[in-house]
Amino acid sequence: MSAFRPQPMVGADFFCPPSVSPTVPKSVHLLRPGDINVIGALGDSLTAAYAAGTSRFFPVMFEYPGLSASAGGDRTLKSVLTLPNIFRKYNPGLYGFSTGKATVFTSPASKKLNVAISGSYAEDMLGQAKTLVKKMRDDPAIDFDNNWKFVTLFIGGNDLCGGCLDVRTSPEDYLAYIEEALTYLHDESPRTFVNVLGIMQVQLIAQNFGPVTCDSEIAFLCPCVLGGKIAREQLRMKAREYQSVLRKSVESGKFDDKDDFTVVYQPFLEDSKLPQLPDGSSDRTYFSPDCFHFSRKGQAAQATANWNTLFQPVGSKSTTYVPGEELDCPSTEFPYLYTNVNSREGFLASRNITASKENRISSP
Repeated sequence: MSAFRPQPMVGADFFCPPSVSPTVPKSVHLLRPGDINVIGALGDSLTAAYAAGTSRFFPVMFEYPGLSASAGGDRTLKSVLTLPNIFRKYNPGLYGFSTGKATVFTSPASKKLNVAISGSYAEDMLGQAKTLVKKMRDDPAIDFDNNWKFVTLFIGGNDLCGGCLDVRTSPEDYLAYIEEALTYLHDESPRTFVNVLGIMQVQLIAQNFGPVTCDSEIAFLCPCVLGGKIAREQLRMKAREYQSVLRKSVESGKFDDKDDFTVVYQPFLEDSKLPQLPDGSSDRTYFSPDCFHFSRKGQAAQATANWNTLFQPVGSKSTTYVPGEELDCPSTEFPYLYTNVNSREGFLASRNITASKENRISSP
């Protein structure tokens, strides 16, 4: 039984109308997709897109940051579905996205503002945040004080997968490390929307067991799934704690004390299941040949779900991704990226803003 079925590039048609403010907004709570000038990302191998572009099993030593859901900008949206490629439909001048292929643990110029490093843990986020801010400040192509920035933070897989072996991965420690990074961005990066992704249920990766290559790679990359039902239930409960403490922190409002900065929690992975084939087995086309990291198809799925939750109010965001999910257009009634603040009832009325109707399009 093959562990992997090669997939073509996964893209999408896009027919959404333009959505850009008539003048550059001063408030992050009135930010439209076309207002985003700069995009960056913090994280681990999932954001670095480790092995996403390969179709054969061998000791992979490459990342494919151009395919990264959060930061990739290879080709166009027609063939590569990523958040930057969607944002580029609204602002072709978007800056900071990654392209091409990179040797693991290196930071070539083509990675731009994707500072994710394979193997990273939550404790590495502060260092990555400092690196990102420095790169943005030092880049002459970026007007650091005036450009609107969209930064994705996605971390926790390695903390969970090694949690049964390392006492430094408690939910309290996990949260403290991430809050350090968010506080740094809050203090040092003006005009910034931070897009924080809740961690997935890592123990579900055991459903990819079967082929020898999958068994050996998952055992190496995520040894904590090997302990049977009891161990996996403990891993599930720990993932729930990670999700809960991070969501509560972000939605508490502690990062919403400035009009030009916000942090928004996106829960679309919280209850997501591994996609399945008609016979009920795991659809490994969403994974790279190691059966753990996302393939280009998996990256596209993440980008789709993430995009859609950007336009769902806090408190009503989807906690799942469904294969074949539609790619939404921003509502013309409420064309802004939802934040903790503008999700409150009566926000538009308080700003004397009127509205119209919502649009949707289909995505493969």
